[in-house]
Amino acid sequence: MRIIFSFCAQSGPPPTWIAATGVCHYWRTVAVEYPHMWSEISPRLSLHWVRIFMARSAPLPLRVDLVGIRDPDTRSALAAELLAVFPRVKTLGFTGSPGEMNFLIPTSDSAESFFFFFFF
Repeated sequence: MRIIFSFCAQSGPPPTWIAATGVCHYWRTVAVEYPHMWSEISPRLSLHWVRIFMARSAPLPLRVDLVGIRDPDTRSALAAELLAVFPRVKTLGFTGSPGEMNFLIPTSDSAESFFFFFFF
């Protein structure tokens, strides 16, 4: 079942594949307890879902793509959530002003790449 869910998670960005967790109790249990399904955070997720993904993906490394989020309040809220799990962040993409990046300076030994897009 986990192999099937792995293919679902890779087939499209969340939350489209999350519907598969509602098929039955067994499917939901398998999906919720499979951290690999929850280790990629995309800009399509609400803050509510970002929190769920961070919790369910533990202890795996995270791939975080927040590029394209233009609302500064949303970016700030998401960045604050990321700080709590920053040692787990393997890759990070973030759009924002240079001032917003000061507290996101990479401090993770496990990080492979960080990419930032600045706008003024």
